Amino acid sequence: MSKLKERFKNTPTKNKIRFVAAVLVTCTTIAYVPTLAWFSNQRQIVKLQRVESPNVLYLTAAHRQDSKFLEVTGIDTDEGKVDSYLNPIMATDDPSVQAKIDHKDYAICVTGDSISQFMIQIAYTTNNPFTYELYAADEKTDSEMVFPEAGEEPDFVAVGVKGNSVVGDIIENELKDAEYHTDVTAPEDDDDEPAILYYKINSSLSGTTNGKYPISYLNLSDNGRTANNAYLDESYGSYSNMDDHAKPVYAQITGLDAFTSNSGGNNANNKKPFSRHFILRVKWDDTLNNKSKETDIVYITVKATS
Repeated sequence: MSKLKERFKNTPTKNKIRFVAAVLVTCTTIAYVPTLAWFSNQRQIVKLQRVESPNVLYLTAAHRQDSKFLEVTGIDTDEGKVDSYLNPIMATDDPSVQAKIDHKDYAICVTGDSISQFMIQIAYTTNNPFTYELYAADEKTDSEMVFPEAGEEPDFVAVGVKGNSVVGDIIENELKDAEYHTDVTAPEDDDDEPAILYYKINSSLSGTTNGKYPISYLNLSDNGRTANNAYLDESYGSYSNMDDHAKPVYAQITGLDAFTSNSGGNNANNKKPFSRHFILRVKWDDTLNNKSKETDIVYITVKATS
């Protein structure tokens, strides 16, 4: 060893540099071989393993439009009934008087990816004596519609497409089936007439009663209208100076399938992009004569459950 040290010491500087460089290259090569093998192995694993996309869930206006296009305008309980052709519908007990409406329907949409079931929660204040119902709905174009006869009440919600889909390119590109009507888009010019889509209750869907889903109330009081004090802390915290009608009622519709039985079934392995429409119905007693113009707040939320 001492001879090697002495020999290295007497070696010209140029040769010393070459020797050190050769040693470094050799060490790097030895380290590179197992590293390269590790990366190669990881690439093989990626090829064999399916990478799941994260859970995605959107609650939007009809046709996956931005929620700002969900127009819940003031409800006039004195509004008269009209048929699909805007002709007045007369009261059955007095044919000389136009019948009054007893409900308003609004179309909403839930779109998602990589989930199989979800729930919808409706939270509302109770200044007005309204009740809320949720129905399964199908989206249809004008050519797919069968309109009621003259004199019959409309059985659909007509919505103008004012904004294009907001659910993102990944989902939108995979929703190519005809039932999603992805070719229907908003007009480029604000002066152009928007395309009209129609939303009808799917009365034959399993798990519903003529299309209506069962609702579970979390905190409905015994009078069947206002909220009790359950979940009051979650709503108001320590604040206690509120009217009984300002306490929100929480109602939930659970076990909603991403894919219904008439869209190919639903199971744990069927996690792919989906889009479903619903009709939120606001109802009141047909004898209601509300002139006080009370205001209520309604919150609709959606949550993946599996």
